[in-house]
Amino acid sequence: MTTTSPSNVTVLYQCPSAYKCSDIGLVLPLMNESDWSVVLRSILYFLGMIYCFVGIAIVSDIFMSAIETITSTTRTIKVATIGPAKSTGGPKSIKDSKPDSPVAGVDRDREPEQEELQFKEVEIKVWNDTVANLTLMALGSSAPEILLAIIETIGNGFEAGELGPATIVGSAAFNLHVITGVCISSIPNGEKKTIKEGGVFVCTAVISLLAYFWLYVILGPISKNVVDVWEAVLTLCFFPILVILAYLVDKNFFCLGGKKKSKIGVMDDEDDSPIAAADGLYLSMPANHHLGKRMSVDKAKVAQVMKSVEDKNISPEDAAALVAQKIHEERPHSRAYHRASRRSMRSTHSLASKMSSASIGRDIGGDQHGSDDVRVKPDNTSSRKCVVEFTANTVSVYEGEKKARIGVKRVGNVSARVSVKYETCNGTAEAGTDFVAQKDFLIFEPQEKLKYIEIDLIDDSLEEDDETFFVKLSLDKQLSKGSNNNNNNSKERNESGSAVMEHATSSPPKVQIGSNAICTVVLMNDDEPGQFEFERPSFLVKESVGTARIPVKRQGGTDGACSVQWRAIFVSSGPGGGGDNNWGGPEEGKLNFQHGEASGCIELNIVDTSKERAMSEAAAGEGDLSRGTSLMSEQGAGDKSVQLVLTEATNGAKIGKRKSAVVTLVPDDEYAGVLDRITNLANIDLQKLNFAFRSWGEQIHEAMNVNGGEFNDAHWTDYIFHAFTFLWKVTFALLVPPPKYLGGWLTFVVSLTMIGLLTAVVGDLAAIFGCLLGLKDLVTAITFVALGTSLPDLFASKQAAATDKHADNAVGNVTGSNSVNVFLGLGLPWTMASIYWASKGEKFIVISGSFSYSVVLYSGTAVVSLFILGLRRFLPVFGNAELGGPTLPKYISSSVMLILWFLYIIFSALESYNYIDGF
Repeated sequence: MTTTSPSNVTVLYQCPSAYKCSDIGLVLPLMNESDWSVVLRSILYFLGMIYCFVGIAIVSDIFMSAIETITSTTRTIKVATIGPAKSTGGPKSIKDSKPDSPVAGVDRDREPEQEELQFKEVEIKVWNDTVANLTLMALGSSAPEILLAIIETIGNGFEAGELGPATIVGSAAFNLHVITGVCISSIPNGEKKTIKEGGVFVCTAVISLLAYFWLYVILGPISKNVVDVWEAVLTLCFFPILVILAYLVDKNFFCLGGKKKSKIGVMDDEDDSPIAAADGLYLSMPANHHLGKRMSVDKAKVAQVMKSVEDKNISPEDAAALVAQKIHEERPHSRAYHRASRRSMRSTHSLASKMSSASIGRDIGGDQHGSDDVRVKPDNTSSRKCVVEFTANTVSVYEGEKKARIGVKRVGNVSARVSVKYETCNGTAEAGTDFVAQKDFLIFEPQEKLKYIEIDLIDDSLEEDDETFFVKLSLDKQLSKGSNNNNNNSKERNESGSAVMEHATSSPPKVQIGSNAICTVVLMNDDEPGQFEFERPSFLVKESVGTARIPVKRQGGTDGACSVQWRAIFVSSGPGGGGDNNWGGPEEGKLNFQHGEASGCIELNIVDTSKERAMSEAAAGEGDLSRGTSLMSEQGAGDKSVQLVLTEATNGAKIGKRKSAVVTLVPDDEYAGVLDRITNLANIDLQKLNFAFRSWGEQIHEAMNVNGGEFNDAHWTDYIFHAFTFLWKVTFALLVPPPKYLGGWLTFVVSLTMIGLLTAVVGDLAAIFGCLLGLKDLVTAITFVALGTSLPDLFASKQAAATDKHADNAVGNVTGSNSVNVFLGLGLPWTMASIYWASKGEKFIVISGSFSYSVVLYSGTAVVSLFILGLRRFLPVFGNAELGGPTLPKYISSSVMLILWFLYIIFSALESYNYIDGF
């Protein structure tokens, strides 16, 4: 405005309401900011945008927990199978057996068992995994981008905006290039992971490329800068077409890749493994929730995890928490789980540190044996059974020796030629840095009982602590499947992996891996013979263990071959104990260690007197015990234990501080009582880890406390993050109900509403921030906004790459989400806007310009990235896997993908500012 002063001088005044970037937001600014400096406003809007992105990430994780609950819903069916009919006759006990019967309790005159139709209750998932990934889970990961495009279009009076569409393309570029590139290189050296559902991935990848090509076509060649109603509607209709096509590929409707086994996603009650039930009859039962019912703990799993715990004095509460965490992590999870788990999983850092290297070994190769505190010697008495295992579970070697020599022995049947697989696994020592990774076959010729594996070491000439890596033995499953044929021939492999044929006059032996299936290789820097001591001062042994192996470790050096003498002293405290030795075995012995071996085991033979007692009582009808040769027979009511003492070492070795250990024999019922307590506590902890079990009060308590209330495990960074996010966490905990209500659908609706509200604010913040800095909307969208909405997906995908067995949740779902972004994020708002303007007799205008250039540029870089993934899958130089593989090729792949993303950003910005020519 202007005014004239008395001296006829014209003075200019600026209207307070007319200031820079004040009229481009839907909600903001909330107050008059005319007297604020541009720098201050830019800083405040940037911080506000970052803080809102954090809020969107938190409420999106809640949204994902609802999706995980919904898509995990199952229903129970009854599957018909043919099985033996229930017996109605025959002997009822041992006394009923005929005196001359060759097998006690078996009636030779009994008629053959009849078969009958039986039903088994199993569970099937209601949601198909492919459909769930392309609908609810894609919506969950892309909700901010989709809602931003919808809100921007509606808020502008159904006029096209540039921020929403550009964010969708920018987010797609970040997802494909950055997330995939990071996941490729995040796999540890020597490991690799492939996409399991390759057909579905190829389908969604092709459709994602076609989706962005379609965007260019409708904005250019067909009707430039105009989106007609039929174009918008067809774009929206591509979404259900995508879902249907991907579902048909998943079911192998097009017969790609051969015949696929028919399955209905049945989850067995015992091991949660899918079982084929399509050929059987089944009866539908009411639906239930997989998360609420299926997650349970059995004692066998508790015993398996407890065996891997190094600290045997761990409390039952900590043991239960560790068991629950491990079972929860081992279950198959969706992409939604990895997003939601970042806010729900309790910290278990202190518990995880209690897992020993044996636990690492079992995670890699699986545990095939019992659940005792001591190592159990496998039964190799069968004439046809062959047991292969390492001679020692720990081998120490010096880096200067250049090679680690690890012994592998075969016991039992040694008459045939057998093959086992071995491979190295990283520990604190890493392949390529400290040793050369190996994965090969080990062949035992007939009568050959001992072989050696040699691992090349890399001497880095650095002074450092002892480092470890692992060598794992496993069965050659391919040979096992082809071991029997009509000509009594067995297929085996030679050292190079090629198949060879060897004639056998009898069936090949049954091969199993012994208890020493994992060997820990310790890289040491000293040359002392070392000292011997027990791993722990006490050991708990089940009465039914059979043969217990008490570990003795050699530390402080492993130079040269030496031995240690040991002696057993019976120390029963019950009546009649008094130090008597009723053990039929030797009272003392010698444990030999070869050069480099760092551990060995004293073997104790245990007779299960409880079984003998049961047999005796069943045969005689009284309580007298049948005595046999045992380490500790029943000596009254006191404890049954033996003290092992290391007495003398040879060749310069010494006895360490822990020179004695007490082995206590525990009845199976007492051992079971301990497992029962831990199992019950673990079930409670498992429910706390489950989205579907959390109450509203627990949700609020977790939001208001650091680390969800687990203060002992909280790091200082947890306190900082808690303070920064406290407002968001408490707000959403109060307003958004937990997923336990209405099967997760209530949480789904409320959290989606919250995401929409925050997205509207973020759109204003980003638009005003870009305006204050002089950035165009397209540049702001493909950088700041795309990064803010996609970073949570990056963290979730990286977690999935590290923990999942396959690469589907890490990168396999990226192409599907990018397709859904176009079909829903642009198809829905453009359909509404085109219909609105058509009702007024006008056209819906969408200025292509820089947006079309960005679409074409992304499409070109996407073709390159997908081509790289294809090469990685089919070329051995990349390890024949999408993720991981050889070190140098995987880092090259990641670098190329990140460079493609930077090129996309740079050239899109240059075209937007007319530094280069576009379309």
